[in-house]
Amino acid sequence: MFFLSEGSTHAELLVMAQEDYNLDMSTESVEITYSLPAEMMLAPDTPPIHVTSDRQVRNLLEITKTHGVRLCVSSRSKVETVSEFREEDDEAGEADECF
Repeated sequence: MFFLSEGSTHAELLVMAQEDYNLDMSTESVEITYSLPAEMMLAPDTPPIHVTSDRQVRNLLEITKTHGVRLCVSSRSKVETVSEFREEDDEAGEADECF
């Protein structure tokens, strides 16, 4: 459970998620979303709101003043791109091709 106060930032929200769920931010990317309360949805299939900025945290805080909101915290392992993989191999003197 997260307790946000007025003035909370996106960075603070990410730190809370990192601490509560023991996430390693150097190897995992974190995504925070929430669904609008039913009475605020324009359509039943309204997608979740992605919290990616301080402004969106402020909007979330305004909604929570009058409605209960459940946050969803998702994490994914960060993956190297093929070009990064090739650069590392080139630096090591190897020239394997990855497809």
